[in-house]
Amino acid sequence: HHAVVILHADESITVIPDSPSGKAAVAAAINRASGRNGLFTHTINSGSGSIQTYRLLVSSDDGEEIIAQQVGGSTFIPEQETIVSVAYPRRNEIVQSPAKILGDDSLLLSYLNP
Repeated sequence: HHAVVILHADESITVIPDSPSGKAAVAAAINRASGRNGLFTHTINSGSGSIQTYRLLVSSDDGEEIIAQQVGGSTFIPEQETIVSVAYPRRNEIVQSPAKILGDDSLLLSYLNP
């Protein structure tokens, strides 16, 4: 089964199709991904300069509600930095982001900027 998950501005989730089988398909995908660090999504607001990362979880109360838990975020100054485009890896592609932890516990990320 295929389903779409929409993350709204108020951090609520809508599953399409809004049916028991649609919610079950999303819950199964989340449960499969939990063994591999989980299922994540993000929002980018280039106007306000914010990037937020969310982990999708199945509510333990009823097992059918999908919730988004914010797990990270970053801000930038839109007048000084611009997001030109966003690229995603192919499905099942292993992504490696070499990083070095600096003395002040910040990360120095190495990446290619074509």
